Amino acid sequence: MTNRIALATEVASEQHIPPVHPGEVLKEEFLEPYGMSQYELAKRTGMPPQRVGQIVLGRRGISADTALRLGRFFDTSPEFWLNLQAHHDLELAALVDGEAIRRDVPVRAKELFATALKVRKRSERKGVKSPVASKSSAAAPVKRGGKVRNAG
Repeated sequence: MTNRIALATEVASEQHIPPVHPGEVLKEEFLEPYGMSQYELAKRTGMPPQRVGQIVLGRRGISADTALRLGRFFDTSPEFWLNLQAHHDLELAALVDGEAIRRDVPVRAKELFATALKVRKRSERKGVKSPVASKSSAAAPVKRGGKVRNAG
C-alpha cells in the first residue's frame, strides 16, 4: 500500500494536483453519506459551527481536540484525522518548499556516521577511552547553588 501512496503522491505533484484537505474528506466521506449538515455535526460534537465550516472549506486544520471529537462521533480513531492533516501538510510543504529543501539540505547522516565510526576505531586502537564510555563509567561533578556535588 505504501508504494501506491508514494506513486500517487509523485503523480499528483507532477500534475500539480493540490493535496486533499481533511475538510474535503470530512465533507465527501462523512457528512454527505450521513446526510448531515455542518451545523448538525458541530452541535452533536460540541464544536463551534465556525470551526466545522472552516475545516470543510479547507481554511482550518484538524487539531487534536477536533480529531478526538470526530473520532468519537464517527467511530474512527483520532489518529485517522490527525494523519489526514499531517499528510496534507507534508504534501503542501513538499509542493511549496520541497525543491528548495532538496537543493539546500544535503544528505549527510550516513557520511557523519561513517566518520564517527572511523574516529572511534582509531581511538580504540590508540587505547583512548571513548567519550561515551567515560561518561557512563564515572559521574561528573555538578555545580549546584555554589557547591560542587556528584551527579550520580
